[in-house]
Amino acid sequence: MPSPRCPFVIHYDQEVSETVRTKWHAVDVDLEIKDDLGNSYSGEGNGGTGTDSYNMSWSKAFQKLDPLATKLIVTPHITLRSHTSENYGSILMSRDGESKKIPIPKKSGEGQESFALQDILIELNK
Repeated sequence: MPSPRCPFVIHYDQEVSETVRTKWHAVDVDLEIKDDLGNSYSGEGNGGTGTDSYNMSWSKAFQKLDPLATKLIVTPHITLRSHTSENYGSILMSRDGESKKIPIPKKSGEGQESFALQDILIELNK
């Protein structure tokens, strides 16, 4: 009888090149996880830490790994975004209660672009 399905966590780093940083305001990374048996896994993000919003260390928890799986196939999905007054804004508040709207820096990327990176194959040791 196979062992019960067990939880797993994926830790990953997001490192954004200077070329992308100068063009886009934000970069989002999401992971699609499948195994060699055809199962798809959805997970819950645990948040992350980093030196800035472009270079981060993330983790995502998953509930059930099929015990018969021998490989995970990880597909990183990337979304590049530009900030506009409709989707982003910030205000600087002074100690005396004065507020000042901070302008959005100009960047050449417009709207958003999404794409998938090459699959990453992870061998499962049992």
